Amino acid sequence: MLFRSEALRAEGAKVIGFDVMFGEPGQGDGELASAAGPDTVFAIDESLIETPQASSLIRTEPLPEFTAFGAQAGVASVHMDGDGVLRQMPSYPDSLPRMIARVSGAKPAEPDNSRPRLIQYFGPANSYPRVSYYQALEPRKYLPPGYFKGKRVIIGYSLQATPDVAAGATDAFETPYSALTNALTPGVEVQATILDNLINGLSIGTVPFWLGFIAMLAGGAVATLISGGLKPLLRVSDLVLALIGCIALSWLMMR
Repeated sequence: MLFRSEALRAEGAKVIGFDVMFGEPGQGDGELASAAGPDTVFAIDESLIETPQASSLIRTEPLPEFTAFGAQAGVASVHMDGDGVLRQMPSYPDSLPRMIARVSGAKPAEPDNSRPRLIQYFGPANSYPRVSYYQALEPRKYLPPGYFKGKRVIIGYSLQATPDVAAGATDAFETPYSALTNALTPGVEVQATILDNLINGLSIGTVPFWLGFIAMLAGGAVATLISGGLKPLLRVSDLVLALIGCIALSWLMMR
């Protein structure tokens, strides 16, 4: 890990984020900790433990030596919907992607728990550029010049073969694209997607129930008018206008 961090920094990486937990002592911790600086963000894990007696929220932070030289830490935990699909943007004010964005100089909007937002995905697994461990160790040998310059780099686990939904995998998640590909997306790529959403303001807003109800009533009223005693040509033109209006209204409500 030491040489990878220093190699990325030497190649001009803006931020180095670790989607890997360092909550317990391990071999090489000292070298990695000493190489971590203000441009480094480590992962925090938050897990809800359910027992018959009570529910406990367990927060596991990186060992103190990892943040001793100015490195930051952010919560990497994500929460799936009831069907097991990951759709929700993290609501943590110190989420791992949010901390990476801040360290890089970006100013993402603060989370609003009264109106949760959805992750906008841009494709199935492997939609973001990734490199192997050996390439990151020696980027000047295995990668084009300036490959990491000015980039936000997230380090994590990613299997060579994309796991399918039935088999499951550690730190891999179902996304809306899993219904089409039957494949899981690695957690490190999910973090990259969330980071992209935060920096570029691409997450999808959810609509309050009352506004959705009004939109449904308006749609019903428009449908009733269109299906009235109009001439066929007028019906078609009204239908086209109604569709355009629905698309525009949906886009506005999701901002």
